[in-house]
Amino acid sequence: MPDAKELLEVEDPAVEVLTRHLGWKEIDAKKAEEMRESLKHVHLVQPLLDAIQRFNPWISDDNAQRVVRAIASVQAASVIEANEKLHGMLERGTTVLQDLGDGLGKKSQDVLLIDYQHPENNQFNVVRQFRVLNYKENIPDLVLFINGLPVVVIECKSPTLRTPMEEGLTQVFRYQEMGNEYRNLGCPQLFHTVQVIAVTHRDKAKYATNFTPARHWSEWKDPYPKTLDQIRDEIGHTPTSQDIFLFGVCSKENLLDLIQNFVVFEREQNRVIKKIAKYQQFRAVNKTVERVTRKDRQGGVIWHWQGSGKSLTMLWTAVKLRRLKELANPTMVIVTDRTDLDRQIHGTFERCGFPNPTEAQSSKHLQELLGNPVGQTVMTTIQKFQDAAAVYPILSTNSNIFVLADEAHRSQYKSLAANMRRALPNACFLGFTGTPLFKKDRDTRQTFGGYIDRYDHNQSVADGVTVEILYEARMPELSVFGHSLEELFNRIFANCTPEERREIKKRYATRAALAMANPRLKAIALDIIKHYEEHILPNKFKAQIVAVNRRAAIRYHEILNELHGPSHEVLISAIHNDNAYFQPYQRSKAEEQEIIRKFKEEDDPKILIVCDKLITGFDAPIEQVMYLDSPLREHALLQAMGRVNRREVNKNYGLVVDYWGLAGELQKALKMYSEKDVMGMVHTDYRKEYLPRLQAAHSAAMNFFREVPRQANELAYKDACVQYLEPEDRRVVFDQRFRTFSDYMDMLLPDPKALEYRPDLLLLADIRNRAMRRYRDEQLFPAWLQREGAKAH
Repeated sequence: MPDAKELLEVEDPAVEVLTRHLGWKEIDAKKAEEMRESLKHVHLVQPLLDAIQRFNPWISDDNAQRVVRAIASVQAASVIEANEKLHGMLERGTTVLQDLGDGLGKKSQDVLLIDYQHPENNQFNVVRQFRVLNYKENIPDLVLFINGLPVVVIECKSPTLRTPMEEGLTQVFRYQEMGNEYRNLGCPQLFHTVQVIAVTHRDKAKYATNFTPARHWSEWKDPYPKTLDQIRDEIGHTPTSQDIFLFGVCSKENLLDLIQNFVVFEREQNRVIKKIAKYQQFRAVNKTVERVTRKDRQGGVIWHWQGSGKSLTMLWTAVKLRRLKELANPTMVIVTDRTDLDRQIHGTFERCGFPNPTEAQSSKHLQELLGNPVGQTVMTTIQKFQDAAAVYPILSTNSNIFVLADEAHRSQYKSLAANMRRALPNACFLGFTGTPLFKKDRDTRQTFGGYIDRYDHNQSVADGVTVEILYEARMPELSVFGHSLEELFNRIFANCTPEERREIKKRYATRAALAMANPRLKAIALDIIKHYEEHILPNKFKAQIVAVNRRAAIRYHEILNELHGPSHEVLISAIHNDNAYFQPYQRSKAEEQEIIRKFKEEDDPKILIVCDKLITGFDAPIEQVMYLDSPLREHALLQAMGRVNRREVNKNYGLVVDYWGLAGELQKALKMYSEKDVMGMVHTDYRKEYLPRLQAAHSAAMNFFREVPRQANELAYKDACVQYLEPEDRRVVFDQRFRTFSDYMDMLLPDPKALEYRPDLLLLADIRNRAMRRYRDEQLFPAWLQREGAKAH
């Protein structure tokens, strides 16, 4: 049974919101048990039968019972497979063979389980302390049912616990039997139909879907379509995180919408990963639907920061637009500006089971596809909108064509875009971008329309979706920008005689040639090895080197081999009739994908060396640093820097180390945004910015032991500090302060100003480790966090 604080401050308020404000009806746990075949069965049979017969009045009693049995005993090799099958039944219904008496005999008939068009036709129930028996008995705090089918599990924890979120996560992982340590301890059958799982201690509620690792749980921060003010007025107090989750996810309309339109099962490396929308994705898609279904239909721009799930937002937009009856089976044209991005988006759509995505193979094929576009999903690059004719032909005047343009800031402004708009004059254009640019001749908003939704870098970092990007210029004496050609030449070849310099100058007459000079590349490679091994490798993260061209990428590879550097691979584009120097690095698509998989999932390689591949659209959370030695500009520079911002366990920041000398180009790129948009996007002077934070964190951590007398004998002092940490609440506070101090040290080392704090960090780390051993306190390093770290690394 829940303790008093959990019941009064968390569970009771949750049930009040559900029943009083959101229209759910509570069923007593005992009464719910009477509706089940046994404690091993999780469905409420009578409400399920009632719904089947209500939505399908033609169905026979035998067939209604047959549907119930099919749900209860779904044939599947795993819980996730059962969940995928049953989600399909929830979303689209199922079928039975039945003679309707129309003279056509027995035929396959569709059976609906949920009425999405009329939410009030469904039965919404909440049950407290829902007992489920498997090998052991489990009792989730709240289970929410739609038509007798469990779809939401909510675990409530007392806000007075030391680590309520961690304890709640451990509990729901056990319910699902996530990991061998939970085998035969949970109730996996409950999760055959569950779509949303939440842990709440009132002040913070986090949600996810089935088998989601702890690092991907998140808060629902926007109760769209309601506002926070509307909720406050309705419930009579400032909404808690729990209130926002309940209104945002568990309102009848929103929950049905999430189940029907915002769940996908992606297949990656022979694994099935279930994903559900974040609040910004749900909001953006529904704002888009609202805009395009007005009488004065308009397109617009969805700006979601890099790494926040833009491809899935596009997918869910297409899913929902296709489902709308008033749009009469619309055609979707998914437009990118690069072949690799086109394949990436196509792969996302295909993996998620989106119907018939067709990839345009050529300009002629594209024209054929769009000549009669009824209900198709066409994937194409913008470059295929070209034609030998002086004026591009009109391909379709249909108005139910929706063009979803990815990376809308990059290529949707000139002749190819004009051709596309001429080809589809009545289409609705929706732009998706992670970095909208604001030049006079390239204004994304003027091209597509105003913002539909924005989710910027600051919000993404605050939500824990991405990490901050730090920028550092290194070895400025070797940077290609910032020096005269003569000065740079003299620095690189300082050890050569005048005669040797004259000969070398004939070969290195330009900046690009100087950038390729072996002494320069070798000096940079040495610095990369030192920096990586001292600051990135200890935390088990990986790196990317971006070279100026293919030859430079290979030279970096050769030099790293000569210097016995970290394990690495070269990924460069192959060109027809490549000479012998490049041929060893030509790889098939399958070989490339295997290298990328190993980079993401295995210990080696530690570093990928590229020149143009994988600097946009590449999603590898394990990558923490990009070593940049290439003259990138504008959006290409910002897109490349975004590769390091993906969230990973113990990853507090992403770092871009610049050897080319791009500080000026970075400032130019940032100035293409409004001042509001650019604030905090990239921390170019992070050492100056973070040093005061480090100093404050150091003071807070050291002052924690101010009541412990400092002793000359360091071992005796450490023992006294460990003794001081005996009360559990003290250990929690100390751990929070230590982690903050440690995080800022991680960001700032090896800055000399940070080095002076290193002895105190080592002292506190030793005290923390001793306390963990003495008190056997896993909360100083929770078991679930250890598992997450092990999986990631």
